[in-house]
Amino acid sequence: MDLRGNVFDDRAGHATNYMIDLSNGSAGAIVGNVMVQGRDKDNHSAFITIAPEGRTRDSSALVISGNSAAFAPGIRRTSTLVANWTNDRPRIAGNRLAPGVRVTDRR
Repeated sequence: MDLRGNVFDDRAGHATNYMIDLSNGSAGAIVGNVMVQGRDKDNHSAFITIAPEGRTRDSSALVISGNSAAFAPGIRRTSTLVANWTNDRPRIAGNRLAPGVRVTDRR
């Protein structure tokens, strides 16, 4: 999996979920993307998830870097860039996070 240079803009979304959902884990790269969470989220707890439905793929070689994670103007909440439901340790570095966004949350 290779996601590079994309824009995930959820400002006009309705009842949306995570920006990137790696349902069972994944290797690859999530690099240089812009992610904006909108107001009407069904789940705003994380921008990216790793294996929330159970780990079937190793995510220890996953790279998440150079991304931007922010909220739409006027939104004040907390969220996590990466919610990880595994014991894998992906490489997470060099991301730009808005106030209220934590780097990672191990579930």
